[in-house]
Amino acid sequence: MLSGRPVGLLKVARDGKKWSLIQIQLVPEQQCKGLGSSILQELVDDAVQSGASVKLSVLRANPARRLYERLGFRVVNESAHAYEMQLGA
Repeated sequence: MLSGRPVGLLKVARDGKKWSLIQIQLVPEQQCKGLGSSILQELVDDAVQSGASVKLSVLRANPARRLYERLGFRVVNESAHAYEMQLGA
């Protein structure tokens, strides 16, 4: 929510010390303004504080991979269409 309006969604599964970022989406008018980065940084901070790892999958063509790498995620597996990335152990 931003100023009382829904602007996107975040789905995270937190299973003990293994978390999964399932989905993050922002409405187009809120993209490229730093909101997604802030949301993800908060997730990363929470995970680090909890001693949890976070996994996600990103399509090869998605430029968000660079954002994930800046936040500390690394590629741990790849397929023809996507990268599996992880933060932490």
